[in-house]
Amino acid sequence: MDGRGDDLDVLHDEAGWRVGIWNNLLFTAISQAPSATSLAHVRRGQRRLLEMDGPIGGLTLVVGLRLGPLDLTEAMRDELKQMMNVPNLRGHSAIVIESDGFAGAAVRAVLGAVILLAHTDSPQKMFESREAAARYLAAHAPGGWNTEQLLIAAHRFTEGLGRSIGG
Repeated sequence: MDGRGDDLDVLHDEAGWRVGIWNNLLFTAISQAPSATSLAHVRRGQRRLLEMDGPIGGLTLVVGLRLGPLDLTEAMRDELKQMMNVPNLRGHSAIVIESDGFAGAAVRAVLGAVILLAHTDSPQKMFESREAAARYLAAHAPGGWNTEQLLIAAHRFTEGLGRSIGG
């Protein structure tokens, strides 16, 4: 593993919403509000991750998300519940909220409430920086990579977010 993130497997990419797997981690990058369909792509990635042996984890990167209408349909609530309650006692998830100011604070508050209400089986922690999240995951979801390699893979994963690259 050379640290360039070459083994990053993008499973789904639509404008503002990307899902992929890198080593033992499920990556999710978000720059637009999710839909029930978007969350279904995350769940497919989770199922693939759970088939892996050893420690696993997740890294969600919320990049420049702006406040907007939130989909509160029954389909969306069902997808959120299923996504947040994946039985993953083998790993940890880190969520990085990179939005600034009030928007970032609001996203952190809403997402924190969703995590709290979901009563997840796996530990999930929110961060304001990729560096802090990478250190956390290196300690709690080790996968033969170091913090710097995870940061490089995260950078490659979020490049061009908001423009579709296929999938």
